[in-house]
Amino acid sequence: MFAKIENEHDIIQIVKRKTNLGNIDNISRTKHYEIFYFDYKEIKWSLLASLVSRNAGWNMCDLEGDRLVKRMSVEYRRTLFSMYERANWLIFNDAYPQLLIYHYSTKYNKPLFHLLRYFRISEFMIDEWQTFWKDRDETRLLYALIINEQNLIQKPIIANTVYHKRIFNSLPYRLQEKLHFNVILFPTLSGKIYGASMKKFQNVHVRIEFGKQLSWILFDSGYLQEFIHFIKKNRSYRISL
Repeated sequence: MFAKIENEHDIIQIVKRKTNLGNIDNISRTKHYEIFYFDYKEIKWSLLASLVSRNAGWNMCDLEGDRLVKRMSVEYRRTLFSMYERANWLIFNDAYPQLLIYHYSTKYNKPLFHLLRYFRISEFMIDEWQTFWKDRDETRLLYALIINEQNLIQKPIIANTVYHKRIFNSLPYRLQEKLHFNVILFPTLSGKIYGASMKKFQNVHVRIEFGKQLSWILFDSGYLQEFIHFIKKNRSYRISL
């Protein structure tokens, strides 16, 4: 049963608490994105975010694999892990309050998106949520969230001098770029894997177009149910919004 909330201050505090709890690690972030999508399938970005988060988790685990350990210094692997973790933490910290405010807006049947200012959400996204509430354009909101997340990480991650020096200017990273190793994969139970690779990761416009390309594979290629079957088969949890 949905508990009664007396005022907007209570909503703000609950959203802050749930965001902090969900942002403890990459596994938790992936689960929260997935669960939100299955409760609100009109918010397509949440499913895309869950699969991208899965890929980030695989990449982070691979940093401890034998093959990579032999080819990368400890410092490089630690810095790369830090970059993955920081980027995904920042995105969740910004996006999950937006998802929860939509959740409460739906429960109370009134838009509460003005509350997003308490979470330092961009005016761009506040306007997009208000537009979505009126127009229900799922693709427009999906693209807006892709644009928002990529701009969000541009300065603290991509333009960060430490990451720029130790990661983006390094030989292992340049080799990855040359060989198209920046890949996002969507697995299926049949064993078939779909996805795409990207070059020029540091370019925000390239990352935005890549996100749109991934969203097409996910929602418009005809394989959505196969991806969902894979996710549901590998779920062993339930988290309440």
